[in-house]
Amino acid sequence: MNFFLIALLLGVLTPHLAQAQRSYSREIEIKLNKSTIVVESWGEGTPIVLLHGGSGPITGFGGLAPMLAEKGFRVLMINRRGFGGSKGPLDNINLHDYAEDVAGVVKNLVGSPVHILGHAYGNRVARCFSTDYPNLTKTVILLAAGGEVPGEEKAWAALEQLSEPNLSRSEQVKLARASLFSPQAPSSVINRWLDARQVSPDGQAAVQLANRATPLEDWWEAGSSQMLVIQGLDDRIAPPGNGRNLRNRLKGRVTLIDLENAGHAMHVEQPEKIVEHIVRYVGELKP
Repeated sequence: MNFFLIALLLGVLTPHLAQAQRSYSREIEIKLNKSTIVVESWGEGTPIVLLHGGSGPITGFGGLAPMLAEKGFRVLMINRRGFGGSKGPLDNINLHDYAEDVAGVVKNLVGSPVHILGHAYGNRVARCFSTDYPNLTKTVILLAAGGEVPGEEKAWAALEQLSEPNLSRSEQVKLARASLFSPQAPSSVINRWLDARQVSPDGQAAVQLANRATPLEDWWEAGSSQMLVIQGLDDRIAPPGNGRNLRNRLKGRVTLIDLENAGHAMHVEQPEKIVEHIVRYVGELKP
């Protein structure tokens, strides 16, 4: 019998165990018409969907999911096609296909509007989902919301070089710091990210195809949803100008948070602050 069920039956579920129960994770496989999507579910409560970046998979989110679960969220982390065991056609793909997969997961596991969070490339999918499925979207939360203002060429070159084989760990740390992390990030944080990093060449190639196949105007405004945009002031891949453009052009719809000493991988560098801002934002929403 499940340990937590035994504790409940005996009436001995302590606050510590209750917190562990809320943060308990499980893997779910959802079979859709065009794809099979692997989802990791954490906790219970207000549903929030997490969409990973271009290099994926969901392991890149680090400790964000259990932290949100401990704050009363039901966290659904979705692996896109080609990542983390998710499968589906990768040819002739666009952002609308990824959004359709997300919608299928939400319909199967929630059945009502969700908060949709996208990091980096996932921010594009999140905005496309909100545009295509407004009836399933409660709010849009964006981390490293690039797509319009281009990043620094040197940073992109370092990121591309990071995928090369046979690099020493010191070379990997140097390239990750030059592309994804703030200059202030401790090497220990970068090393933990490198330890969890998984590469999927097919998934990453499809990401580029989908990006080129989908016009910016298809997804940039995220439909008519309210948005929380959290960006690192040291982000050289998705510069802060992207978030400022969103705030200035979509007046009244965008809440913008600037994080000092945070880069493109802000969710790894400062997960506690990100969770704090999300909890505050969701808590202040009008019913």
